[in-house]
Amino acid sequence: MSIKLFRNLKTKLFVSMALSLFLFFAFSINSSAQTQSKPKVLTLTIKLQDEFNPDFKLCMPIEEDVPIEFSWTNGEIKSSISALLRKPEGEIYRVKFTLKEGTAESIIYNGMVEPKLKLEKVFEQTIIESSIFEQYYTKSLLLSKKPCK
Repeated sequence: MSIKLFRNLKTKLFVSMALSLFLFFAFSINSSAQTQSKPKVLTLTIKLQDEFNPDFKLCMPIEEDVPIEFSWTNGEIKSSISALLRKPEGEIYRVKFTLKEGTAESIIYNGMVEPKLKLEKVFEQTIIESSIFEQYYTKSLLLSKKPCK
């Protein structure tokens, strides 16, 4: 009887220790996941130069997979931009950027780019819609760790 009792006690002790270790590791993994900081928010600086926005500049915070939108009116022309920062691939960040301009009746320009950006490196693109009417659209994007000024 004492051997059987010893075995039961030994089994209970083993199960208790195994359960204790399991709970210890489960809680330590969970708490370390909660204490890890979220990736820092980056800033996106957008510069536009076209007939309707000759000197437009905007800087705003941007987070991964969180779309941002901004619109404004200049006379009868309504402009809007949207951007979506994709998950980085190494040091490369893809940003889906859209610019729309138009009136209540018609769209004048609707363009989208998805450049591969590196932090602190400017991406610039100029599109000529009409050389006769001197319609061109220049956009530059800068992704940074620095806060907006």
